[in-house]
Amino acid sequence: MPPVPCNSLNTKTYHYYTFHFLVFSSLDLYLLLLFAAFEVCISLYLRLSPAVTLS
Repeated sequence: MPPVPCNSLNTKTYHYYTFHFLVFSSLDLYLLLLFAAFEVCISLYLRLSPAVTLS
């Protein structure tokens, strides 16, 4: 096998996996931030409305 196609193939797979790793890690971070904001909104809602917690 010639070294140039093999090298380009390795570079393509490397970029492919790097791209997917970046996408999935940023998606994970986005979901974590969304979950944290959701919890903050729930705690603020329960703290600001005592009638809902009592009933």
